[in-house]
Amino acid sequence: MRNILIINAFELFSRLRLLILFILFIFISQILFSQSTVKLNEYNVFLNGKISPVMSLSTSSKLGEKWKFNTYFYASKKWGEGLVGFSYKFNNWLELGYIGGFQVNGKSFLRGAPVFNIKVKRYSAMGFYEHGGDFMRGKIKAFYNFTHVRYGFEAVRSGDLYAIGPRSEVYLFKKFLKIWGSILYAYNEKSPVDPIAGQLGFLFTFK
Repeated sequence: MRNILIINAFELFSRLRLLILFILFIFISQILFSQSTVKLNEYNVFLNGKISPVMSLSTSSKLGEKWKFNTYFYASKKWGEGLVGFSYKFNNWLELGYIGGFQVNGKSFLRGAPVFNIKVKRYSAMGFYEHGGDFMRGKIKAFYNFTHVRYGFEAVRSGDLYAIGPRSEVYLFKKFLKIWGSILYAYNEKSPVDPIAGQLGFLFTFK
């Protein structure tokens, strides 16, 4: 019983540490940078008949015309991370960056990811690929954009799980709220999974 309480206390501390660091970075970025955007993404992953809740929080603050200071935090039931870094806008259609930081419940404490954003007229794409420890994670999304709706696809890697499929997003309330969903074909390198998976989420943007 004592060991169980110690483990639960450690897990709680790890989650609180992630939240505290996020709040700290939000506070610092809001004070230092006047042009900041904060995004809260709350979504569920449907796989093998189970629903897994996930939450991510991110900020982006302009540093002049070309540079941005970015933070990204991700938390699920079993794993979490907190990353910070910078991105540079090379021209009207290409932005590249790198974020690094820490993870909890992983073999390696340090973690990092190159990121990219592309937008050409109504077409857009973004992606990242995280490295550090034994848990690799990445995502690529591409869309055709309308005023309040966009359609496209996404490809995801989460550990040994790979998935790809169509994704659609709807913007409401002057893009304060985004409702998004995807239907994915899933494959796991080490253990069998149901081939059909899905995601449904709500993203809130604060400027």
